[in-house]
Amino acid sequence: SDVAGKETGWLAWYADNQVQLLGWARDPADGTRYGVELEMAAVLSRLAPSFAGGTEPYALLDGDGRIVFQSGAIATGAVPVVTVPVGAVLPHWQVGAYVSGGPAGATRGTFLLLTGLQVGLFVLAIVLGGSLLLWQAHRHWKDAARKTSFVSNVSHELKTPLTSIRMYAEMLAEGRVRDDAKRGEYLKVIVDQSQRLTRLVNNVLDFSRLEQRRRAYRPEPFDLCEAVGEAVESQRTRLQEAGLRVESALPGAPCPVVADRDAVTQAVLNILDNAAKYAAGGGELRVEFSADEKACRARFLDRGPGIPPAHRARLFEQFYRVDDSLSAKQPGCGLGLSIARRMMRDLGGDVRFGPREGGGAVFEIELPREGAGT
Repeated sequence: SDVAGKETGWLAWYADNQVQLLGWARDPADGTRYGVELEMAAVLSRLAPSFAGGTEPYALLDGDGRIVFQSGAIATGAVPVVTVPVGAVLPHWQVGAYVSGGPAGATRGTFLLLTGLQVGLFVLAIVLGGSLLLWQAHRHWKDAARKTSFVSNVSHELKTPLTSIRMYAEMLAEGRVRDDAKRGEYLKVIVDQSQRLTRLVNNVLDFSRLEQRRRAYRPEPFDLCEAVGEAVESQRTRLQEAGLRVESALPGAPCPVVADRDAVTQAVLNILDNAAKYAAGGGELRVEFSADEKACRARFLDRGPGIPPAHRARLFEQFYRVDDSLSAKQPGCGLGLSIARRMMRDLGGDVRFGPREGGGAVFEIELPREGAGT
């Protein structure tokens, strides 16, 4: 009942003749509360330097009146002149001042000043330490949830093509398909699903290599228009089956670049896969090229729902997916666009997003032109 309606707080209670401290925070997304218990030994170890080396006789007293830490010389059996409660964070604990000679009024005034400062530092240390622990617990929880979601999504994406490949392969192996046209159709499904499986595995492997900085690139000169065109043609049938009409506007001259052709192809396939999943409702995918003395560019324009402004800044983050009804219905692990941008930036280029005039999205791959430097 004490925590109802609150976002954060501290609870203190006695158990086994010791004070127990519990800090908690509520996740505003789903109302789940997360807590962290502070070890008194760790708290007290951080307070020890505050009492070391002092000359004024004052001490930190626990709930039973025992001296936990002290500053200055305190006679055995001495009773504090005045005590000040530490606060609700440590109930029944006090800071006490003792007489060390000189006018009692001067000692009392000096103690009150020092005690006020000491109590403030003590409470601040507990609050800051607890807040840090709560932040770390929340961060670890988010990392664990993200990894769990990633494993679940990858497992689902692996299972779907594998199930299709196995089913059609078993039907062909058992001789249950007599019609040549049907056999050709089933073989095509097996090939398509194998390509889909290859794309997924390549993304996962690229993600691992990029995270460990082990992704090796093999730069070579080639025509960006030709490489992109080949990747688009390899996916034309799949894109058309998804409902996209593919158009290509070729430039009048080649777009020469020096880069890793396999990495560029993988980036193009990731962008095309994104269009097939989320922009198929628009019915159009247009590929354009442009070049100047410094860079060559390939642009992919669709008429899908686009990306809401609130999500655009995080579009290329690892594992990030726009949380709406469209993306929720589509399998994915949120790596394709992140990997595409990471590889192009490693090659001196970039992958960018922009809204398309009239509705839709525009993704652009840019690479330095051959001879323009990197």
